[in-house]
Formats: sequence, C-alpha cells, structure tokens
Amino acid sequence: MREKNLKLYRQEGRLGLYQTVVPFLATLKPILRYLPKSYGELWLYYKEGYMVIFLQLDKMEEVSRAFFKKSKNGFPKDWISKWKVLHKDIESLSKDIWKADLTKLTNQELWAKYQEIYNRGMDMWALSIFIDAFDPGHDQHMINKISHKHGFKEEEKQILLSPLNQSYITELDNAYYKFNNNEISTEDFLNRFYWVGTDYRIFTVLDEKWIREKSKYAEINIFESPLEEQKKILKKYNLDSNPFEIFQILAEWRDERKRLNYIAIYGCVKLIREGLKRQNIDESNANFLLNEEIKDVFLGKINTKTIINRDKEGILLNGKVDGEMLYITGTEAEEKFNYLKQFLPNTDVSEIKGTIACKGNKKGIVRVVRHLSSIAADNLKDGDILVTSMTRPEFVPLMKKAGAIITDEGGISSHAAIVARELNIPCIIGTKIATDVLKDGMEVKVDANKGIIKILKNK
Repeated sequence: MREKNLKLYRQEGRLGLYQTVVPFLATLKPILRYLPKSYGELWLYYKEGYMVIFLQLDKMEEVSRAFFKKSKNGFPKDWISKWKVLHKDIESLSKDIWKADLTKLTNQELWAKYQEIYNRGMDMWALSIFIDAFDPGHDQHMINKISHKHGFKEEEKQILLSPLNQSYITELDNAYYKFNNNEISTEDFLNRFYWVGTDYRIFTVLDEKWIREKSKYAEINIFESPLEEQKKILKKYNLDSNPFEIFQILAEWRDERKRLNYIAIYGCVKLIREGLKRQNIDESNANFLLNEEIKDVFLGKINTKTIINRDKEGILLNGKVDGEMLYITGTEAEEKFNYLKQFLPNTDVSEIKGTIACKGNKKGIVRVVRHLSSIAADNLKDGDILVTSMTRPEFVPLMKKAGAIITDEGGISSHAAIVARELNIPCIIGTKIATDVLKDGMEVKVDANKGIIKILKNK
C-alpha cells in the first residue's frame, strides 16, 4: 500500500459486525473465482453497532474495468446460470431452517447446516461483489460512452437504464397491503416473507401480530414497466436491443442480492442464536462475532467477555491482498480508523456533484440520516431532503416522505436509485461526501437534472 497516493472510498451504516464480514471477505480471494481483480487491501472499523469500511478507489476502478472486459459480448451467461442455482439453493436452505425445530438437532447437525448455507451465501457475494465497485461512479464512463455513441438524450438514457421488473420492496409493500385487506393469509405471507424482520442488525421471528402492525398503513404501489417506452426509443434509433441491457441486469441483481442476503442472514443467524442459547449466552451477541468464531458457537466455547468488549471498545479488520486478516482492537483501532479518514475526498466545498438516479428539481431542508434510530430520522418531514450514506430496505418509509434523496454511495444499480425511480423522487447518488458536507437544517437545491446539490442557506 502506497499511502502517499492512497484515495479511499467509504461505506458505512448501523450494522452488525458478523453480518458485514461476509461481503467484506468476498472482496478479497472469493471474488477471484469470477474476476482476475480483487479490491486489494481494505479496512473495516466496527464499534457499538456502527460500521465503516474503507475501500481503495483505484482498486474499485480495476474491478469495474475487469467486469466490463469480461462482459464485452454481453452479461456472462455462465454467471446467470450460476446465479439461478445460488438463488434456488439459498431460498431452499433458509426455508428449511425456518421450518425446522432446531432444538431437536445436535450441535454437529447445526454446524453442518450452517456451513451449507454460509458457503452458498459467500459464493453469492463472490459472484456479485463486483457491483459495489461501481458505487463511486465507475459505471458512468461506460454509460456515457454508450449514450454518446447512439446520441441518446438524457431522459431517453434514464428510461433505457430503468429495470423492467419491480423491486422486491414494491412486491413486499403490496403484500402488506393485501394482508391488511384480507387478500392473503398469515400463512401465505410467512411462506413468502418469513425473513423480512431480519436485516444486517436485527433478527425477528415473524408472527401475525408483527405482520399486522407492519401492514397497518400499507398502500398499494403500482409498478409501471418502462418496456413500452423503451421499445419506442429503440425503434426511434433503429436498434434491435437495448444497449443498456447489462445495466438493467446489474440493477436487478443488486436488488435480488439484497433480498437473498437477508434470506441467508436469517438462516445463518437463526442457527447461531440457537448455538449461543445452548451456551447460556445472550442471543443478541450473534451481531458481534467474527467469522472464525462461529464453529465454537456450535462445537466449542465462546468467550462472552471478549465478544462484549469488542462491541464496546471497537475493532478494526485489515484485509490483505492475499486474504490474510489482521485485527486491531480498542484505542489502537480507533487511532488507525481516524488516521485512514485523511485519505477520503475533500469536503471543503459549497457544491456537491453526483450521479443522476432520478431526474427532477427540489429545494428543501436537509436531514442527514446516518441510521434510522437517529434524531434526524424522527425529524424528517414530508418534502425534506433525505441525505444518507446509502439506503437499505428499512429506509423506504423515509424515502417515501422525502422531497429528494442524496447518498454518498451507490451506482445506477443501487437500492436508492432503483427505489427513487419507482417512487419518481429526484435522486442524486454516489456523491461520496454529502453526509460530511451537508448538515441538518441546511437549505439546499437538488438539481437532479444535472446531478448537482447547491447549499442555499446554512442552518
């Protein structure tokens, strides 16, 4: 690592350590199963339920270039076949764990089940972790190149980039609505969405009361496929196929990856919690575990004090190019974390630029929401500007209230981009610095036609 030339990209959120380590590990050796480039050396800092990952910008660009080289003749067909198999396996394995009475299984059987679903989950990440390399905007060069070649207008480009299928969040919202209107039963809902109470931090076993509470204010969401509009544009330019098809597949994969990841997390964490319970350890400690400790959850003895101290004192994981993982804890970890922050982009600006995800203009008051339990999340009113590092499915209620959405992270296939297009909310993604520059109470103008945010008034 040449620190003099080091330029870092940050991902962050209120997440569990265990739930974050799998994709973190996938950026090292596992990605090499499918591409000749990895993310190189990287760092993860975790403390008290908050996680920050530092990635090298030049390595992310190398990964994105390797993907475009691999897919120069179209999205790899063998990858699509592999994805379908992983999709089927993860859903099947997790559903079996959901249905199983784990108390009747031996520790060895629990460990065997865990390895099975974990390995599928890791392979799913190995196959798809390249998508994150586009988050700083590394997909834009190819998108603009294609657009310039055909002479597409900006609006036409946005339409052609839009996925043809609804996101799983829209599917879920409509299921809540149908449940609330007695169109589907509790059994039907659970069979499809037993895992939705689980994410990167929270684990919930659903019941009718939980579903009813979530469904109380559900509204139907009508998804309008852009297919017919796309056909008109393609006919206008005498094109037989959409030159942005690869980006449509990426958007669908990213949405599907989020769903599959939650399904895999549900299965893994349910097994881990059963293992912890047998050792008389609080099941919530599953969030603080490292990957190499999981076997001891089932077949050995976990040091509870070590786990709890890790959460309170903090830990920094340093992933090396060869796959080696180094750990630093406590004060030393925090010092290294603060040192790395100097290699992030400059934040002394009055104007921020990013990638257009959904066009439009909006003036409003900024609410910087780093996590859903923050005061800013509670204070966000209809029409306010939602500013966050990245959105996840649990952010959707806030996104629906927002007048515009701004994120640090994300490419055109990110969750924020997909949902903003479905909701038709002005959205600028991949700014890298919005959560650092913008402050709660500021008034800004979001010009999502040009990808620019201007500060109009400080709070």
